[in-house]
Amino acid sequence: MLFPFDPNIETASTLPARLYTDPVCLALEKEKIFARTWQVVGRTDQVATDGDYFTAQIGDEAIVVVRDGATLRGFHNVCLHRGGPVAQGCGKRKTLQCRYHGWTYTLRGELHRAPEMEGVLKFAPAEMKLHPVQVSTFGPLVLANLDPKAAPLATYLEDIPARTERFALDRMKHVMRRDYTIECNW
Repeated sequence: MLFPFDPNIETASTLPARLYTDPVCLALEKEKIFARTWQVVGRTDQVATDGDYFTAQIGDEAIVVVRDGATLRGFHNVCLHRGGPVAQGCGKRKTLQCRYHGWTYTLRGELHRAPEMEGVLKFAPAEMKLHPVQVSTFGPLVLANLDPKAAPLATYLEDIPARTERFALDRMKHVMRRDYTIECNW
């Protein structure tokens, strides 16, 4: 999907409108952007204390972000048993549990309980762990990256923290949310 691009800001123009609705472009964005880059998924005040969690979407992928003591963790929001979500919405929990069959995971993503699996041959609960997602923070924002091989957020941000230091991002507070539904890829 090439289009003319002139780096001279004086001749800047908007992207062609078709890029906002083209299904081919959306597929490329999912592959090249959402599956591989850091995306804002929430706010640090949503996971300020032990057990706080929230769910989010990155492209088509559902994730859950949870505060486990001093550690912020992210996982694909998919139970290893039948693929149901292990968390809904946001709140505070001591464990993550799939409502489908009750499989329960610790906040570290380890399988804690698997009802009716006792005595099943070749079932190794210690090997059953939720699939992790990289999470990090920048100011009041929580960001996540689906790519386990992606560079840390600090590498991605380069000098942005130093350049934005004067704005005291850590002191910014969430005031309100507004949702808009528009006909576009994302």
